[in-house]
Amino acid sequence: MNVFRAYDIRGVADRDLPDEFMRSLGLAIGTQLVRLGGQQLALGRDARLHSPRLHAALLDGLLATPITVFDTGVLSTPQLYHATHHLGCDTGAMITASHNPAPDNGLKLLYRAPGSHRARLHALPRLLDSADFVRGSGRLVTPDPAALQTAYLDFLVARLSLGPRRFPLVVDAAHGMAGPLVAPLFARLGFPVHALSAVPDGRFPLHPPDPTEPAHLERLLDAVSAQQVQLGVAFDGDADRLVVVDDQRRIIWGDELLILLGRHILATSPGARFVCEVRSTRAVFDELTRAGGEVIMWRVGHTELREKLHEAGAALAAEVSGHLFFADRHLGYDDALYAAARLLEVLTQADDPRTLAQHVDTLPRLFRTPELRLPVPEPDKPFVLAYVRDALRALPGVSLLEIDGVRVQAPTGWALLRASNTTPALALRVESSTAAGLADLRSQILDLVAAAKAHHAHVTLPR
Repeated sequence: MNVFRAYDIRGVADRDLPDEFMRSLGLAIGTQLVRLGGQQLALGRDARLHSPRLHAALLDGLLATPITVFDTGVLSTPQLYHATHHLGCDTGAMITASHNPAPDNGLKLLYRAPGSHRARLHALPRLLDSADFVRGSGRLVTPDPAALQTAYLDFLVARLSLGPRRFPLVVDAAHGMAGPLVAPLFARLGFPVHALSAVPDGRFPLHPPDPTEPAHLERLLDAVSAQQVQLGVAFDGDADRLVVVDDQRRIIWGDELLILLGRHILATSPGARFVCEVRSTRAVFDELTRAGGEVIMWRVGHTELREKLHEAGAALAAEVSGHLFFADRHLGYDDALYAAARLLEVLTQADDPRTLAQHVDTLPRLFRTPELRLPVPEPDKPFVLAYVRDALRALPGVSLLEIDGVRVQAPTGWALLRASNTTPALALRVESSTAAGLADLRSQILDLVAAAKAHHAHVTLPR
């Protein structure tokens, strides 16, 4: 069982997360908090069917250490992040599997103290193995959920600067934790909402809560057409990912939202910095640099981007998958409802009557693949990546970026090949200004991967 990933803890709940493991994990997290000099932890959970069991076991372990646990109940991940700050806690722990299917569950951790989130997460397995726990009698505090929600919505609304225009929109909450927040937030902002799947249901009966899968957006696209509105927004299971669609049935991904939101930020903050990740379209650099901004490309990953955002003093960071981190108005973490509201801010300005589709029309027309998963056994990933890197390096007229896998810039476009964080596979994404260029570059990379796998199999055969 290996449930510790690069950025969180995740697995099939009934197979990988038994009660005793969760109790020991609570002991480890409480111990780590005490040794970091902290005393208080905010705990929350989503509406998955196994979240109450995991919550009870984790809480049992946490309360066996000398800390105070604020049990915030059932809420979204951004609400838990806000509650961690609002309640003055040192750490936040959210039981959720985010966009994963219904059988999965896990834990996201927020550390407020300076230092690497990744290093602290990676220290937990060693602490679990040693069982070197700090034991004591913890204290349980149960804040009022209604008061926490009001404080959270007040916090978001205070960080918006909407123009005077209003229009209806469609929202797909995917039976996740955005559902209970959609009506109160958008009603306060003055937007009529047609809500889909707004009641949390941990079975996710209509589709898994992953808005980055185009098939999961069909119902939203149909509703946008039927309601004759200019946009629809889709959230994941714990409300920290946002994907947007327009009335032309186009999907606007996180890197494209970065361009639209970044232009708006640059109108009042010339020279602002932005952080994108290595899967992002080249248009992020071209468009935001043209608008007077500075763009930094960084590794894929929730924690990686959040830490780079603060290190670089950037205004906004974005993942292709829909995590958007705003720091220009003192938010600093990814909140999909707030990101949707910031897009509405762009679309409500009195001096700019363009619809979302008209804004999207200003983006360069590029051809790109979805993220393709190429099966490669976990131990073989480094060899295959190195083989492809060396082959590409020998080609004329290309440049390589190696901060996360290999991103090659060729005359016809770019391609990224990187190790998947979650599966025994390499992830490939290709972009070009022409369909022919896309096909050629994609075929070239796939051929190199096949050659690398064949060569590695031949070399290792005698073993």
